[in-house]
Amino acid sequence: MVIAASISMLLLSVLGVLGGCLELPRLMTEAEAAAALGVRPATLQAWRTTKRVGLPYLKISRLIRYREADVLAHLNNCLRGVQPAAG
Repeated sequence: MVIAASISMLLLSVLGVLGGCLELPRLMTEAEAAAALGVRPATLQAWRTTKRVGLPYLKISRLIRYREADVLAHLNNCLRGVQPAAG
């Protein structure tokens, strides 16, 4: 365990030197993602099983997690009937 912690600290220090601080994405549970999308968790399960909707997810051991940025991007992709802003 001490070796794993040492390796993790070494990696973080190298990443800190190379690219600034390491920022991990916010992960949402299935229930949180479903609530944000206005669907039931069973709907997300069906989307994953059928691959009907291309919403990316992470499978960490037996846990399913969604990156908040992916959920927001999915909502933006569902947006219809909006005129582009004049630039």
